[in-house]
Amino acid sequence: FMEIFLDENAALKQRCLLAIDRTQSPLVVVHQMLALNAQGIRANPILREWYNERTFTKLEKVYREEHGSKATYFLYDSFLELIEQWQKEHSIRNDIDSKMIMMIFAAIINIDAHKEEIGIDYFPTLLEIMTDLIMKGLATDPV
Repeated sequence: FMEIFLDENAALKQRCLLAIDRTQSPLVVVHQMLALNAQGIRANPILREWYNERTFTKLEKVYREEHGSKATYFLYDSFLELIEQWQKEHSIRNDIDSKMIMMIFAAIINIDAHKEEIGIDYFPTLLEIMTDLIMKGLATDPV
């Protein structure tokens, strides 16, 4: 299952990277990435099973043991480069480590994986509000 998951996740990563418009503001790009990720997970039975609450914890533990903790996060390497670029351009704060910012985004994705526990009625609005609040907090010129 892990190898199939890795292949499917890599394919989703490529589709998302090709689909986003990197010329947009960080807020728009992050919303695009989260939306594309969620759509990709819902549309793919392998990825959907990975994020299934019943199996997520077991699979993640095995996966982390085999591949390391960083590898579990969606688009880590490719999106980390974009975060670092935004920091150099002063589009987002550079006083927060880029890897910490990636973990903030990973937390958003993990919250989506636990929407049944939180209350499915609040989704996707909850994620949109949280993303807006986080991105405003990361902005160099908060609105």
